[in-house]
Amino acid sequence: MNMTYPVITVAGGSCSGKTTFAKGFSNAVLISMDNFYKDIKDLLPDEDGAYNFDTPDAFDMEACKNAVIALSEGKDVVVPVYDYVSCKRVGTQTITSPKEGQLVVLEGIFALCPPLHDVGMVRIFIEAPPEIRVARRIKRDLAKGRTPQETLKWFVKVEEGHQKYIEPSKCYANLVVPFSYSPIVFSI
Repeated sequence: MNMTYPVITVAGGSCSGKTTFAKGFSNAVLISMDNFYKDIKDLLPDEDGAYNFDTPDAFDMEACKNAVIALSEGKDVVVPVYDYVSCKRVGTQTITSPKEGQLVVLEGIFALCPPLHDVGMVRIFIEAPPEIRVARRIKRDLAKGRTPQETLKWFVKVEEGHQKYIEPSKCYANLVVPFSYSPIVFSI
């Protein structure tokens, strides 16, 4: 890869603080893996008929990797816009290429899973205990109109995906950041 702009990847479980941490890089172009969720029509339901969004198969990992590489090479990229209510892609948006002195920061639950595991020059894993992640998720989901019971029921699948895919990806990190209540702002 011929990277003009350095790439930092930030991974961790759902509601671990990845986005807040990534936004702490004040001189960066931020790209979220969430843009690369597949449209629900492109997913296969589980045996119980539910869709699992906490598996790498729910994402277009190659398109995400290609977008990060293009940004690191100084190119603008067009990425999907994903709607969480309908679970569909509802359009596109352009992410403008970095300017001199900027970084590219990719954040997402699978940002350290193959094929993304080797994209970042610095690979960060945000570690947060499950009780903190579920509490944050309940708070977030309440704002989206879900009940705590719905969130807790869904969190079982979330935690299964965390244990199967996300936690093992920590081995690719060259920095593990332990849980903290305090957001950190980074200047370059």
